[in-house]
Amino acid sequence: MMNTEQHEAIQAAIEAGDYDTWKELSANTPMAEKIDTKEKFKKLTEMH
Repeated sequence: MMNTEQHEAIQAAIEAGDYDTWKELSANTPMAEKIDTKEKFKKLTEMH
């Protein structure tokens, strides 16, 4: 389970469009298994 601080850091990485940071912070989460390319991450940032 992710804590509030980690969740906020992940949200900040999404808002900043920072795939590498997002990938590192999201490792071992269900979302990381689905968003496994920069292209998919870009779509996530556009939806966010």
